[in-house]
Amino acid sequence: MEKKKVPRVLISNMPSGTSLYEESKIKVAVVPRPSVAMATLAACCLERGQDVKLLDLSLAQFEGKVPGEVMTDILNSYKPDFVCFSFTTPLFDECCEYAKFVREKLPNATLVAGGVHPTIYPEEVLKKSESDIAVMAEGDFILPQIIEANNDITKLEKIEGIAFKDKKGKIIKTPRGRGVENMDDLPLPAWNLLPVKKYTMPKIMTKKNPVGSMETSRGCLAGCTYCNKSVFGRKWSGKSAKRVVDELEYMKKCGFNEVHVYDDMFTTDLDRAKDICDLIIKRGLKISWKLDCGIRIDSVEPELYKKLKAAGCYGVGYGLESGSQKILDKIHKGLNIKEAHNAIKWANEAGIETVGFFMFGLPGETVETMEETIKLATQLKLDYAKVTLATPFPGTALYAELQAKGRIKSQEWSAYNFHTPSKVYDHDNLDWDVMQEYYEKFYKKYYFRPSYLIRRLVRDIKTGNLFSDMYYAFKTFI
Repeated sequence: MEKKKVPRVLISNMPSGTSLYEESKIKVAVVPRPSVAMATLAACCLERGQDVKLLDLSLAQFEGKVPGEVMTDILNSYKPDFVCFSFTTPLFDECCEYAKFVREKLPNATLVAGGVHPTIYPEEVLKKSESDIAVMAEGDFILPQIIEANNDITKLEKIEGIAFKDKKGKIIKTPRGRGVENMDDLPLPAWNLLPVKKYTMPKIMTKKNPVGSMETSRGCLAGCTYCNKSVFGRKWSGKSAKRVVDELEYMKKCGFNEVHVYDDMFTTDLDRAKDICDLIIKRGLKISWKLDCGIRIDSVEPELYKKLKAAGCYGVGYGLESGSQKILDKIHKGLNIKEAHNAIKWANEAGIETVGFFMFGLPGETVETMEETIKLATQLKLDYAKVTLATPFPGTALYAELQAKGRIKSQEWSAYNFHTPSKVYDHDNLDWDVMQEYYEKFYKKYYFRPSYLIRRLVRDIKTGNLFSDMYYAFKTFI
């Protein structure tokens, strides 16, 4: 009997996934990060006996390589049957270019598109790119089914959450499905398929390289109008404490010395968050980690910070967005800005670094509310602060609101970038040059305050980071 051929699957990101944000004021933060999404997709395929390779084009570009040449090499040597791209809205145009590139090299390969943008606009993706299939949901358990279907229309029709063209070119969309219901069912990410040692970050961003990425939960129950995570449903699902700590131990064995957690909402279940810390301590696991985002100021308490610190967590990030309560209410943030002071105070008392994330240009924004935001940022004793320009991404309530008012001025998706001023919409009160002026003003007001400079100087002398911090400050602001 002839042995059944095992399909070869190549999963890749876009090269500009990192460089897209190099216009950010905080350029030092623009570095490639290992994709937990890609590694998890690969693990799900491997679990079904499929042959998989991962290609991080973002890392290749960061290293100075020509992404097209890197892609050509792997297409020629591996000859994948399926090539899978995952991308966000700003990277759609680039995806179209790479899909065309792959089609020319491997005419018979099946091209699969996944991520936020294909979930929102599957028809656009199938019509404008060379993609054969668009995944409209979390792809972890969907992609292996697509591979097994092997372009059989009858089988594809039975897979939830995809769109594809039939033999006549008609686009067929299947029911959306429920996504991943129990995150403990996900296999451990296939980190062995990525060059772990290459994922290093500047000293200002890490304690010990190389740095891995992790998700302990998915989703968020908040209804912020600017956030596109709701396209996957307004829900939250978390891994158990045991699974999280097992995964941390596994990542350490894979060669990561530090882990950055990219949850949308780590503390939705506060007891789970504390259980994770307790189990890390109980097992004696020594690894540094931080919560880059996903901490709401209304879901913390002093005890949590103490446990985080004891468990090796040294930094947390907060989505504060605005110093104006009216703006926060308008975007349905569901927070009282007064709570920020206690949240930051407790973190400082526990010895945990803090980062605050803010936005300019939210609905109702005025020069006065931007001044309020700068005032709040300078009042809070944050270690770092970042501001971006509000961007109405497709799939958000903000985009729908502006579109209904005729204020969306461009569907050139590559222009939808937090850090690059681009007149993709008309704000109700502000000109773009005013928002850009305040973007620059925020950083000058925040980082050049005498009180901040003195506090950083004292801390850097104690930690031995004085010269490295001076270098990064010069690189950022000079």
